[in-house]
Amino acid sequence: NITVSGSLTESVTKRVTETYAASHNTTVAANRVQTIGGVLKNSSGSNMVMSSGGKGIFNSKEKMELETKDTQLLKSENQQTLTASNTDITQDVDVTGTSTASVDHLSNGKSGFGHTHTISGGSSAGTTSAPD
Repeated sequence: NITVSGSLTESVTKRVTETYAASHNTTVAANRVQTIGGVLKNSSGSNMVMSSGGKGIFNSKEKMELETKDTQLLKSENQQTLTASNTDITQDVDVTGTSTASVDHLSNGKSGFGHTHTISGGSSAGTTSAPD
């Protein structure tokens, strides 16, 4: 057992490898700050869980990627908002519920605002009215 009742500073100029036979638990009563000059890699042979009792924030000065080889689930118990100068979706989108837009919606270059259809024959021949 190691007990430190004051401050502890460790300075290592070469590589450090730590191997734990079972679990490793670290408890920090206040803040923990890690400053890494290179790549920070956390990996797990099983599940990886990150949780917060408060706000969770990920900041990146460059491109941020989330990648999975299986299904990805983004879940919020409240409103979810995506904010970007532009959002591209490159595959199909299934919507369960109502899709609303505060501006005109284009489908294959055709405006949804004031959009009508012409029925060329039969008892319903004529032009449909625009959507409400």
